[in-house]
Amino acid sequence: MNLSKQQIYSIAEGTDQTTELLEYLVETGTDSIDSNFTTWFEYELNDCTFDEDDEMIIALMTQEDLDYAEAETFIKDEDWLVLTDDEAEDKWDDNLDNDLDELILSQIPAHLQFYFDSDAWIRDTKIGADRGNSIATYDGEELEQEVNDTIYFLYRCN
Repeated sequence: MNLSKQQIYSIAEGTDQTTELLEYLVETGTDSIDSNFTTWFEYELNDCTFDEDDEMIIALMTQEDLDYAEAETFIKDEDWLVLTDDEAEDKWDDNLDNDLDELILSQIPAHLQFYFDSDAWIRDTKIGADRGNSIATYDGEELEQEVNDTIYFLYRCN
């Protein structure tokens, strides 16, 4: 993870890690902040107990060089989706089910829909595509960031 000092301050402020941050600043004094601060905080970040929402925000901050409040807003407004692998698979399945209903089955007469193999269509669609094409409606890209040993998948939607 490569975070700027401003990003680190915003993580501390946004996740109630302010006490730990202030203790460090008092212990080390202002002369050592620039040289050691980022390394210390990134090390401490791995030991902090963040909830999953905080980790998702940190993943987006790291990927897009945002501060905590900006990343939180992008996620809240669904401009970006930040998902675990299981969540991304579920979202992809939901999107494919929606495409199947709206784009394929809606064009087949009701009395013939029984003959259409929906499971095969979803399986075959997954073979020729990746999740980013379906989930990231802005650019079709799936990005990855690791926070505290969890890999998050990021999708820009707006």
